[in-house]
Amino acid sequence: MLIQFLVLFSAAISCQASLDSIGFDEWSSKSGNLQQQESEAASASAGACKATFAQGTLDLSPLDSADKPRFKNFAKVQIMGISYNLSFNPCSPFDCGVIATDSICATGNLMTYGMGEQNSSRIEGQPPSSLRLRYKGSSQLPLKPILSTVRLVCNATEDGRISNVVLTDGGNYNLTFDLHSRYCCLTPSPSGGNTGWSPGDVIVLLFCLSVALYILVSMLINGLVRRRSGADLLPNGQFWCHLALLIKDGFEFSFKTIRSCLCKGRENYSKI
Repeated sequence: MLIQFLVLFSAAISCQASLDSIGFDEWSSKSGNLQQQESEAASASAGACKATFAQGTLDLSPLDSADKPRFKNFAKVQIMGISYNLSFNPCSPFDCGVIATDSICATGNLMTYGMGEQNSSRIEGQPPSSLRLRYKGSSQLPLKPILSTVRLVCNATEDGRISNVVLTDGGNYNLTFDLHSRYCCLTPSPSGGNTGWSPGDVIVLLFCLSVALYILVSMLINGLVRRRSGADLLPNGQFWCHLALLIKDGFEFSFKTIRSCLCKGRENYSKI
C-alpha cells in the first residue's frame, strides 16, 4: 500500500508541475488582479488621506494644513477668459471666500469656484506608480461639472511640489496637476504585502492533504475490514516503527563518528 501511495504521489507532483508550467501564471495573474481590485476598493473607502494596499500604506496627512491651504496660489488658470488663482489642501477643506467645503479652489477678483469638494475625494489607481486623487467640484461652470485629478508622484527628496497644471474645457471642466512628495510614496507593509499562492505552497498543501487522506483511508480499512484496533489501525505500523529505529541508529552512528574524529584530533595535537 505504501509503494502504491508513493507512486500516486509522484504522479500527482509531475502533473502539478506540468500544470504550473502552462496554466499557473494565468491563474496567478487573475488572482493578482482580483486582489488588486479588492485593495483599490478598500483604499477608496479609507478616506482621502490614508489608504492601505497590498504593496503598502499611503498617508498624505503630513501634507495637510488645518486652517489654511498647504499650497496657496500655486498656479493661475483661465476660466472664461478671466485669470484665477488655484489653492489646494490635500486632506481637509478650507475657507476660500464664499466656499468652505472644497479642498481645491479657484479664486478671482469677483468670483470663487470650488474645484474639488472634500467629501467627494477618492483615491484611485494601481499602486505604486499611478495613484491619484479624484474630486468633484462643488461649483459648476456654465452648466458643466468640474472634475479635478491630482496625480500622486512619489519623490523621496521633496516635501511637496505641484507641477503640470492643466485646465481643459470639454464635456466637463477637467483640472489636472501633479503632486510631488515623499508622502506620495507607499510605506511597505510589515507582512511584505504578497498574499498570493506560490507553486511551492500548492505542492506542500497537496502533499499534506494526500498524507492525511492516506492515513484516514488506511485506518478505516484496517478498522472496518481487517477488524484491527489500537496501534494496529495505523497503516504499515511495523514499517514506521522500523524506520524510527533506523533514524535513531543513524543519529547515534553520526554522533559517535564525529566524536571519535574530534578525540583523534586532540590525541594527535597532544603528541605534537
